[in-house]
Amino acid sequence: MTGLIAAGIGAAAYFHGLGRYNLKRAIEQTPTSKAVAVAPGIAEVNGKARRFRGLLTSPLDRQDCIYFHTDIYAWSGSGKHRKRSRVATLESPDPILIEDDTGSVLVHVRKDMLRKDTGASETPGRGGIAGFFLGQKEHGPNDRVYQMLAQYAPKYANYGDRIDVDETYVKEGDPLYCIGTATEYLPEVEKEVLDPDAKDDVYESVATDARKGVVEAPRMIIRNDSSRRIYCVSDGTERDAVNAVGWDALFSAWGGPLLVGIGLFVLFAQLDLGGWMAAVAVAIVVMVVFALYAWLALSGLLWLYNGLVALRTGVDRARANIDAMLQKRADLIPQLVEVTKAYAAHETGLFETIAVARSDPATRASASFIALEEKYPDLKASETFLPLQQTLAKLEEHIAASRIYYNDSVELYNAKIGKIPYNLIAAAANMRPIPYYEFKA
Repeated sequence: MTGLIAAGIGAAAYFHGLGRYNLKRAIEQTPTSKAVAVAPGIAEVNGKARRFRGLLTSPLDRQDCIYFHTDIYAWSGSGKHRKRSRVATLESPDPILIEDDTGSVLVHVRKDMLRKDTGASETPGRGGIAGFFLGQKEHGPNDRVYQMLAQYAPKYANYGDRIDVDETYVKEGDPLYCIGTATEYLPEVEKEVLDPDAKDDVYESVATDARKGVVEAPRMIIRNDSSRRIYCVSDGTERDAVNAVGWDALFSAWGGPLLVGIGLFVLFAQLDLGGWMAAVAVAIVVMVVFALYAWLALSGLLWLYNGLVALRTGVDRARANIDAMLQKRADLIPQLVEVTKAYAAHETGLFETIAVARSDPATRASASFIALEEKYPDLKASETFLPLQQTLAKLEEHIAASRIYYNDSVELYNAKIGKIPYNLIAAAANMRPIPYYEFKA
């Protein structure tokens, strides 16, 4: 039985390691996007953590934070039957913001933090014979584990065995890195997607504040998509995430087959096989371990090719996003032309702006319309012109950030196909360098 358990643990570690290798490749091969340029699909952002709603208090450390995840474990049994079981989980339900120099994007944090911030162990009480001779443990005012249990898990406040607590939390302003699946943020469905038990008035108040400009609702949210299995949040940098995932993948994927082999060897030894059956058993162990390592090597080649394909697809997606934004800008210019014409009766400068917009709506006209509010106060006061102008200014920011993201994607792709062993795969698949995006003013 021991050998079978060891083999099962080894197999679970092996497949876990394959998944972590896939995540590591995704982190390395996904260019970091500016917040305003995040588009649907796999996205990677890096910045500072900011609150989306309000400050929270972590249950164990009692620290002001914007996200926390606290696991409570209880020990039971004795000797070889002693085990630790998770008995409660406390987690904040709301998303948080990652903010960079262009704006912010929502992140739906769920337990996938790579580093623990704090932990504690405690024996809240002594029961049975030990309690009779030693007496119950007295809890002081600073006994934080007991206080947390009394508030959040009272049935374990006087538990007769050891309690372990692991807590992760994010403070406002902490560095934060995230990779996951980006989708459009829709406040009207947030209640159903993020927190099914939230009250309607809470979400209505947030939506009202957003409309007033108190809280600027972001365009996109990044969350975990179980079908893609690419999701990671790190309270650090991208390099921290790569290192943590990489070591996890290394020990799990390469150590798993060894544990499987040892477990099978112990299992066959327990069966006390002899003669040719023992030789067959050894051959089976060797073949299983070899097959697992062979699949790991083959998966490595597939990861290399799929990584290049993902990079090239990312470039195409980034270019398509730029084209979509340019089309939005081109559609917006005629609306500004029509509004401006009403004020152009005696203003030569406005006539020139209109002429530029009609002749070249994709370049100089945008800057001209953005600058008009300072030159013509009456035009700025228009209820129609100003919202259109603000939309145009936002579009310009998004276009600029999208161009940077596109060129970063191209740089990453071109650099990959020039390195060994990627260049061999790229040559076989006829993958060529992609030119950078050039903007002509």
